[in-house]
Amino acid sequence: SLLLQVRGSGGARLSTKDPLPTIASREEVEATKNHVLETFYPISPIIDLHECNIYDVKNDTGFQEGYPYPYPHTLYLLDKANLRPHRLQPDQLRAKMILFAFGSALAQARLLYGNDAKVLEQPVVVQSVGTDGRVFHFLVFQLNTTDLDSNEGVKNLAWVDSDQLLYQHFWCLPVIKKRVVVTGPCFSKSQMSTSFVLTPSFNAGEEVMQRNLRASASLPPSTGSPASELVKEQEEHAAGRVLRRVMLDSETPREELPAADFWK
Repeated sequence: SLLLQVRGSGGARLSTKDPLPTIASREEVEATKNHVLETFYPISPIIDLHECNIYDVKNDTGFQEGYPYPYPHTLYLLDKANLRPHRLQPDQLRAKMILFAFGSALAQARLLYGNDAKVLEQPVVVQSVGTDGRVFHFLVFQLNTTDLDSNEGVKNLAWVDSDQLLYQHFWCLPVIKKRVVVTGPCFSKSQMSTSFVLTPSFNAGEEVMQRNLRASASLPPSTGSPASELVKEQEEHAAGRVLRRVMLDSETPREELPAADFWK
C-alpha cells in the first residue's frame, strides 16, 4: 500500500478539553457501507502528488503529551494572497480544508486508539473554516474509520457549507478636500461606472460662499490683495458645484441612490 503524508501549515487551530460530539449516529455510519465512492479511473487519484523518501514515520498532533486542551475543535484557514492570480480557487480551498481536517482527525484517532486500521468506537469530529476575507466556507469532518486501504466498508463523512459571502459590496470612505468630496475606487461584482450627484449640504455651502463673496465684493479691489485672492478662490469653488461620485452598479437607477445616503 502507499503511504500518504499530510504536512504543511494547517492554519490556526482551536483546541478544547473535551472532544466534539459526533454528528452522524451509529446507524448512519453503518449506512455508509452501501455508498460507492467516486473514482478517477483510469487516472490515479495521486497523480499530482510528489514522491519522496520518508525515514521518520510518526503521527504528530502538534502538541506535547499532557497539554490541557488535547482535542482538535476547529481549524481556521486564511488565504492571504493579495494578488488574485495567486489565490486559491474556492474548490481548492475547500479541498485544503478537507485534507487538513482529515489529517488532524487521523492523528488524534491514532493517538487515542493506536495505529491499527479499524472502525472507531467513538468517531473523531473536526471542524474547519476557510476564507479569503470575503467568501467563507464551513466544514465538519467525522472520521469513522482509519482503514484507508479499501473502498469497502464504513466511510468517513464530511459536511460542507460553501460560498457564504461576508458582504456583497465594498464602499470606500469619502475624501473631503476644500469643500469637495471625492470618492476613491470602489469594488463589487457589478460593472463599475461613474456618475455625478449633488451633495445634500451643497445649498447651505453655496449660501455661505455667496455671502462671503458679497462681503468680499464690498472691499476695494486691488490686484494681488488678500481680498481679491479670496474672491478668486471662492469663485472657483462656486464654479465647481458638481460632486464626483463613483457608484458601483451601473444598472441601478440614479433615483435609487439618493445623495443623502452618501452622508450617512
